[in-house]
Amino acid sequence: MNTRKAFTLIEITIGVALASLLLVGTLTLMRSGMKGTSSALSHQENMEAAYILMRQIEYDLSKATYFEYPKNNVSDKNAKWFGMLREPGKEPRKTTYMYSSMVEGVDRKLEDSKLDGTDPNSKSVLLAKEHPVKLQFTHYASETADFNKHALWVEIEVGSIKGNVASFTLSRLIELKKSN
Repeated sequence: MNTRKAFTLIEITIGVALASLLLVGTLTLMRSGMKGTSSALSHQENMEAAYILMRQIEYDLSKATYFEYPKNNVSDKNAKWFGMLREPGKEPRKTTYMYSSMVEGVDRKLEDSKLDGTDPNSKSVLLAKEHPVKLQFTHYASETADFNKHALWVEIEVGSIKGNVASFTLSRLIELKKSN
C-alpha cells in the first residue's frame, strides 16, 4: 500500500510556477486598467480646464467695446481689449482685459478705473494652473457702410499636467458687438 502524506518538491515547484503566472497576468491586467483610468482622468482634467478657460474668455468678451490687439483680421497668441464692467450696486468701470499664455497656465489681467479715470484697480489671475496652454486669438472684422461685425476666433490647447495624455483643443468663434 502506497500512502502519501506530503507533496513532492516537483509538485510544489509546479504549483508555485502556476500561481506566479496567474499573479503576473492579474497584475498586468490591473496595471493596464489603472493606466487607462489615469489617462482618462487626465484627459477629463484637460477638457475641464479648456472649457472653464473658454467660458471666462466668453464672459470677458461679452463686455468688449474696443480691441487693441489682435488687430482686425490678424492672429495673435495674446489679446487685449477694453470694455465696461458693470457690477450690481456699483458704479460702472472702464476695464482693460489682457490674456497671455504662460509656461503653466494663462495669465488674465484686469485693469479698471472709474469712468473719470480715478481709483485705478489692477488684478492678475492665473487660469488653467499648471497646465501647458496654447492660446490663439484671431480677430475677424468686417466694416462696411452697412454694418460693423466683429468676431474673435479663440483656440485653446490644454496639455496634461503629467504629460502622459494628448492635449485637448477647443475652438470657438465668438461674435462681438464692437463700438469705438
